[in-house]
Amino acid sequence: WAISSVLHNITWVLKDAQLPVSRSTWKSGKLSANLTLTSCTEEEFACDNGDCIKFTDICDGMLDCEDKSDEKECKMVFPVPGYNPAMPPIDVNGPLKIEYYPYVYSFEDINTIDGSASLDSYIDFTYRDLRLKFKNINTYSNTIDCDSIWIPELHLIAGNWDGFEYDVEIYSKFCSIVTDTGWSPELSSDLKDYRMGKDVLDNIFVYVTYMFR
Repeated sequence: WAISSVLHNITWVLKDAQLPVSRSTWKSGKLSANLTLTSCTEEEFACDNGDCIKFTDICDGMLDCEDKSDEKECKMVFPVPGYNPAMPPIDVNGPLKIEYYPYVYSFEDINTIDGSASLDSYIDFTYRDLRLKFKNINTYSNTIDCDSIWIPELHLIAGNWDGFEYDVEIYSKFCSIVTDTGWSPELSSDLKDYRMGKDVLDNIFVYVTYMFR
């Protein structure tokens, strides 16, 4: 199979393939390029062998393509060059806005003698980090690795900044992404991605949950 461009004076050749409808490496002399030729719609994902599946089925932990190509290259977070996860995001309009929502599961122990109490709680943080771009998002799980990005640290201080710090045992944390309108972000096609990936549009927030006692 061959694809020729009179305008660019180049011919791309695919050898040893019965049909060109697939994700394959085409060559032109010493040059090579990964191309996807497919009959899949914009709402579908093209498997490497040319089969079509629902776009929401990629990177969901289940094999839907016969060649298993829907579960490879599933990286979700793409930091900008020079990104440092030890540095917090900067908001050019002022201090970084972080919303938080504390919840209490239960009180495990209340001691009326020394005036102490133990409780089981969790707290959610949401904020924007414009240094992060996202791809391969699905509607089943938008969980991301907390250790790969900057997230707020959790400290509980008595009083207003100048009190003592409470002992806190953080026994779980998880991170995900959410939009300002819900859990299913709006996506746009990335035409430069030969895997037909989709980028997440604006208004994406990082959502961090700490579970502690």
